[in-house]
Amino acid sequence: QMKIQAATLLYRLVLGLILAGVFTMPGSAANSVSYVVLNNGSNNGLVRVFPDGSVSTIAAHVYGYAVAEERNGSFGVVNAGNPGLQIVTPAGAVSNLVPTAPSGTAWIALAVDPSGNFIVGDNAQHAIWRVSPDGSSVTMVAHYPVANLNELEGLGIAFDSSGNYILATTNETTPQLIRKTPAGVVSTIPITGIPGFYGAITSDGAGNFLAATDGAIY
Repeated sequence: QMKIQAATLLYRLVLGLILAGVFTMPGSAANSVSYVVLNNGSNNGLVRVFPDGSVSTIAAHVYGYAVAEERNGSFGVVNAGNPGLQIVTPAGAVSNLVPTAPSGTAWIALAVDPSGNFIVGDNAQHAIWRVSPDGSSVTMVAHYPVANLNELEGLGIAFDSSGNYILATTNETTPQLIRKTPAGVVSTIPITGIPGFYGAITSDGAGNFLAATDGAIY
């Protein structure tokens, strides 16, 4: 059973902001850590939030549901409509890696695997997709179990130290952590005391996962 610990809420964003990822900027000072979020309010864009609360815009007019950092420092942004997957460089240049998402999908979660592929969560088909770094290959790799196939559940994706996919979902008001191994074996990780996942999950680097609910991070 995975040990889940309550974590301090780092930054509670106003309606329309989605916690998307944590990364370390070059340098070793405390201020080198920042948080990248999607501002889906009146001024859509990808922004960087620093621990002191200051905000800088990476790219304006970017809309999406999730963002993940590539190894080269660029960001992937996934959208439930079109374009399906965009790339945003640190300088703010925007390009369409997957101009049109597969028909009937709703891409709302995103992570980058150890090989640099984009791993996309689809809550319409309840599936995981893999997109190659250059966008030339878009493949459905697995479905995940849900109680209600007609529900568009909250969904987040992360990886554990063994390269397994870890999905945080809430379907039929029931929160689940789901593990998919590289061999394709799907299992549910027992959890208790969490009201429901909002759709964002990340690893803290120490074998634990931080998952967002409505108003808190566990």
